Amino acid sequence: MRQIYFSHSYRDEDINRYFLDLFAEHEVQLLADLKSETWCVPKVERHVFGCDGLVAVVPERRDPESTDLYSPYIAQELLLARRAAIPCLIFVDEALFGRWPDEPSRVFPFRRNQPKVDEREHRKIISQFCCRLEPNGTGGLRPSALRNVPVFVGDAPEQQEVAEVLEDILTARAYRPHRIVLDPSCDPINDLSALGPVRAAEFSVFCTESRMTQIDLALAIAHALCRPAFRIRRDPEHSPLNPEDVKGWIRWATPDDLCPTFRAQVNSYGFGFLETVLKEENTQDLAGEIAEPEWDPGDPRSLVHFVRVGDPHLRTDLDAIRNRFGRGFPELVALGRHRELCGEAYEQIRRHNWLYDFEPGSPDYSRQRIRAPRDVHANQAGTCLDFACLFAALLENMQADPVVVHVLFTETGAAHALAGCWTSNRSRGAPIRGLADLRKAVAENELLLFETTGTARTSVSVAGENRCGAQTLSFEQAAGAARELLDRRDVKLGFLLDVLAARCQRS
Repeated sequence: MRQIYFSHSYRDEDINRYFLDLFAEHEVQLLADLKSETWCVPKVERHVFGCDGLVAVVPERRDPESTDLYSPYIAQELLLARRAAIPCLIFVDEALFGRWPDEPSRVFPFRRNQPKVDEREHRKIISQFCCRLEPNGTGGLRPSALRNVPVFVGDAPEQQEVAEVLEDILTARAYRPHRIVLDPSCDPINDLSALGPVRAAEFSVFCTESRMTQIDLALAIAHALCRPAFRIRRDPEHSPLNPEDVKGWIRWATPDDLCPTFRAQVNSYGFGFLETVLKEENTQDLAGEIAEPEWDPGDPRSLVHFVRVGDPHLRTDLDAIRNRFGRGFPELVALGRHRELCGEAYEQIRRHNWLYDFEPGSPDYSRQRIRAPRDVHANQAGTCLDFACLFAALLENMQADPVVVHVLFTETGAAHALAGCWTSNRSRGAPIRGLADLRKAVAENELLLFETTGTARTSVSVAGENRCGAQTLSFEQAAGAARELLDRRDVKLGFLLDVLAARCQRS
C-alpha cells in the first residue's frame, strides 16, 4: 500500500476532513505528523523521505497577530518533499491564488467555506495522483542504522567541548553517537569517511560555524542523500528567547543555552512518530493511531498503539497544565521537574471527577477493549488500563518519557496497570527484567510510578490501596499506593512498556 504524507494545518479540521474523506476510497495510507511542543525538522525529514508522495492542504492564515499568509511549516514540508523528488499534490485556498509561490498550473484551488462545490474535480485529481504513485526508495531506514548517530565537528577545542555535550544528551536517549572530526584539509565530498556514516545513520548531527567549513559540505551530502540531519550553528548573538527556526537550525551562543534546546529537539525526534489517519466514519480523529479496537495481552508492545498521543481531546488538559506552570514542557523536563509534571497531570484528570469502571464488553475474552481519551471523556469513566494509557499520552506530549507497568496478581490471576515516567535524563541503568529491578528503579528515584485510578471516584479499593473513606486519592497517595503494590508478595511483573523505546522499535 502506498504511503502519502498529509501536510496540513491542524487548526482547520473541517477542510482537512473534507479531503480525508476523498482519499478514503483509495488504497493508500495517509500519514500525518503529530504536532508536538517542539518543531523538529529531522523528524519530519525522516517521515517525508520515507513516503511515496505528499499531499498538502494549504488554507489561508486568518491570524491578525501573524504576518504569514499560510503555514510556514507546510511550506517547509513541501520543500523537503521536493528535495526528495517525491510526487506532490497541492490544494491551495482560492484566497491565496496569486500569492502562493508556485505557478498556478502546479496547484489546485479549493473554496474554504464551500469545498464540495468542486468535489467532482477534486475526486478526479486525487484519483489521478494515487494511480501514478510509485514506490519511493529514497528515505528508507535500514534496521542496522537504528540508533547510530555520527556527530560531525571541527578540530577546534570549543567544537570538541560542544561534541561532548551533544554526545551525553544522545547517549542518555539510548542513541549510539560517534564523533567524526573534519579538519580544514579533508574533502568530505570525495572522502567516504563522511559519506559512509551518513548513509549508515538513523540521523546525523552537524556542528557548523558562522563561516563556511567542511562541516557544511558534509551537511550538503546528507541533504543530497535525503538523510535526517540536526543542524547546529554557533551564533554569538543568539538569544534563547528567539523564536524557533522553521528550517531546523539550532542556534546557540553558550553551551548552557544549547543543552535544553538540543535535548528538546532529540526528545521531539523520538516523540509522535507518524500515525496513520484512520478512515472510520464519524469516529475519525485527524491523527489517530494504527490500532485494533481491542488489545491482545499476548503482544505487550502493541499496547503502544493505544497510547494515543495525537488525540485532540488531550489538548484542553495539556493547555491547562502548561498554563499553571507558566513554562513550556521542554524546559520543565530539562530542569528535571518530572514529579511536578506527573503531579499536575494527575490533579488535572482528577478534577474531571470521573468514575472507575470495567472495560467495555468484547466478544473475544482473550482481548481487552481500551478506551481512547475521547471515549474516556465521553463515558466519564475508565479502567486502570484506560487511565494508564491516557496518562502515558499526556506525559509523552510533555516529552516526559512515559512508561506503563502491567502487573499480575498470582493468587487471583487478575491484572493491573500503573503509569509514570523515567525521572533521569542520564543513561538508564540495567534493563527492567523483573519485579526486583522495578522496585530498585523506583527506590532509587530513576522511575516514578503512580496509581492512575486514584483520579477516579470509587467506594472500593481497585488494587488494594487504602482510600481512607475518600473516593479519590491525592497524587502523593497515588504514588505511595504504587510503591505498596510493588512490595506485595502476591504480585509479579507482567511487563514494562517504555513508550518512546517501543515507538522507535516499531517505526
